[in-house]
Amino acid sequence: IRPEEIKISWKAVKGVDKYEVFCAEGKNRKYRKIKTVSKCSYKKCGHMAGKKYYYKVRAYKIQSGKKTYGPYSTVKSVIFSQQTGQSTFPAPPVFTSIEDINNIPSDLPYFMFFTVMEISEKNIYLSSETNPYSQCYILENPYNSNINEGTRLKIVNPQINPVAESDGKMKIAGYTRIDILGEGYWTNTPLYVKQISEGILYLSDGLSETITFTIDLRYNEILVMKNGQYGTVEDIKVDDKLVFYISSPMAACIPGKILDCTKICILS
Repeated sequence: IRPEEIKISWKAVKGVDKYEVFCAEGKNRKYRKIKTVSKCSYKKCGHMAGKKYYYKVRAYKIQSGKKTYGPYSTVKSVIFSQQTGQSTFPAPPVFTSIEDINNIPSDLPYFMFFTVMEISEKNIYLSSETNPYSQCYILENPYNSNINEGTRLKIVNPQINPVAESDGKMKIAGYTRIDILGEGYWTNTPLYVKQISEGILYLSDGLSETITFTIDLRYNEILVMKNGQYGTVEDIKVDDKLVFYISSPMAACIPGKILDCTKICILS
């Protein structure tokens, strides 16, 4: 398990179609459904140090177009502390304010990455993939049959407004387009920073001085981690060794381009 995530698993139930995972952030807090999965495990990133989380799971099968639910599993709790090593989660990072984001030059598209938490008839409720401690975002349901709970989305040029009397929720009032992303993955081979210029990282594979890939940091909202601590893109320096969490294949040009990156880990 990487420092920023927890994985839970359970025994398979014969004859069922899928499982629903529920989480509560306190013993007496309301449970919310966070994921529907077909396999017997669930992985979650971004838990907060010193906070206790409660999980439960139930299975269902579909008969004549209707869901039949089984009983809930036994509740399991997990608490993360600063001393537990691989289950340690540091304080929340600081991210660019909406005011600063709006100052990005208009010729640069601005992307935000989200995971669908819940879908209602009118709205889709989203969490920011690159800031696990951000508030809930509300998007009017585009009625796309390919968008389900757990679907990853890239929203281009989102117009974000606070929702009145909503306990911090934000509404995505407009956007240029919505892209449905794949699951995303960490690059297997680390890349070394050879040069940083005007927001662009020039990278090599370490075998030579040749620039093999580039990534434009201005085109992505990126969560940076180093030694188990959160940081910003300003923490990336020349000669750092990096791995990237990406949502689409690297563009195969010379040099190649890393697109749709949401997380960067600076390796020691």
